[in-house]
Amino acid sequence: MDIFDFEGSMISGLARFVGTNPVLLVVNKIDLLPKVTNSNKIINWVQRRAKEENLKVVDIVLCSAKKNIGFDRVITAVQEYRGNMDVYVVGATNVGKSTLINRLISDYSDLEAELTTSQYPGTTLDIVKIPLDDGRFIIDTPGIVHPHRLTEVVKKRDLTRIMPDKPLKPMVFQLNEAQTLFFGALVRFDFIKGDHQSFTCYTSNAIQIHRTKLERADELYEGHKGEMLTPPHKDDLEDLPKLVKHPLHIPKGKQMDVLISGLGWIKVNSLAGAQLAVHAPKGIKVITRESLI
Repeated sequence: MDIFDFEGSMISGLARFVGTNPVLLVVNKIDLLPKVTNSNKIINWVQRRAKEENLKVVDIVLCSAKKNIGFDRVITAVQEYRGNMDVYVVGATNVGKSTLINRLISDYSDLEAELTTSQYPGTTLDIVKIPLDDGRFIIDTPGIVHPHRLTEVVKKRDLTRIMPDKPLKPMVFQLNEAQTLFFGALVRFDFIKGDHQSFTCYTSNAIQIHRTKLERADELYEGHKGEMLTPPHKDDLEDLPKLVKHPLHIPKGKQMDVLISGLGWIKVNSLAGAQLAVHAPKGIKVITRESLI
């Protein structure tokens, strides 16, 4: 799974298909989190979120296939839990699964094949079987396409802008009620009602965030989408699903994130509560959750 889009990369109903087979949860792209992040707290958070999704896991490994962080532990855990069974690698598109498999190939096998890794969804088109010494296989399955992720609806040229490849640099905004943040023309975040408070945005550094008053938000969007507010480019606006409003309530005393699948998340830093609304392309997953950081 992808730590940058944990809920968006969750495969619903996976527990039904897995049955009693052990599940090793490999959480990739850990290099994107700010360096001060406590890994034990992240593992505990992942355990709680997996349990909420009824996914029983034997272990959790944080790693970065791209940066070769934590990969020795992935190898050790696979050896530890597979017994004499085949290993199936399952995941959504764009979670870094092919990069992980290429590392497994180089560590486990003389197989000269290398999977195609790409920023574009659905690149791995067939099942790949990596032979192991005991006659069993590591089996890579095609990435599962989740249409509720923003990465599945933007044009290819915008993927590199919304998918971070460097550690996130959180952007903090001190907002009064009735203020709005625009993430390009892709997502609009309204702080409707609540005490003055700060909101920390964990999104790609390539996405420009614009602040305005809520009363001017509609006018700003209509006048500047595809130009000042990008991505998407104005030529691609017609292909982007219409924005749909998601009203959200942050209860008093709770530390919560607002996740927009594929874009990142916004941490609500106040314990005073807030009335919010997120406008995102139709079909994109928007949820609140316990704060990751």
